[in-house]
Amino acid sequence: MQEVALGYLGWTEEQFWDSTPRTFTNAYRGWAKQKEILQRGDWERVRQLAYTLVQVQSKKRLKPTDIMAFEWDKKDVKRTSYGT
Repeated sequence: MQEVALGYLGWTEEQFWDSTPRTFTNAYRGWAKQKEILQRGDWERVRQLAYTLVQVQSKKRLKPTDIMAFEWDKKDVKRTSYGT
């Protein structure tokens, strides 16, 4: 846990030892959520680029999800723009 706090979360050793398990867990979940949002944004950009390149050459009308379908496309997920 200390490795995660000091490495990924950027905490000091004092912050780690002063934190409660709940505080640590919440901080880690927030960090993981931020990483997921940033990664989704990267994949969405890749899909849009691929879609644009393929659509120019296609005679039929395509949707970006025809090019790449992601797990989050299937779910009714609230999309947020914070962190990007």
